[in-house]
Amino acid sequence: AHSTIETEAYGLIADTCKTQFHFELGCSMVNNPPTGEEGITSILNSFGIDQINRSRPLTVNDQGLCRKFAQLNLWSGRRSMDSAGFETALERFEHGLSFL
Repeated sequence: AHSTIETEAYGLIADTCKTQFHFELGCSMVNNPPTGEEGITSILNSFGIDQINRSRPLTVNDQGLCRKFAQLNLWSGRRSMDSAGFETALERFEHGLSFL
């Protein structure tokens, strides 16, 4: 049921706004990490960088942000490799390179 609601809610967002939505959601997650458990921060950083990567058609002109996003993709790619997620790791590395 949750998946259906999520899919329907996402469908309500205009296609032209989805890229910006993913970017803003991802930035919010990686720029405002929760204090406390490292595991939660790790999960949110992974989800946040995934959202930013989904917004990649957007042009990011801030070199500081580009470096940060590249570093987060590197970090996420390494974590994926540690858990044998090689395809995901490659995607993260490629996204990271695209920010440089």
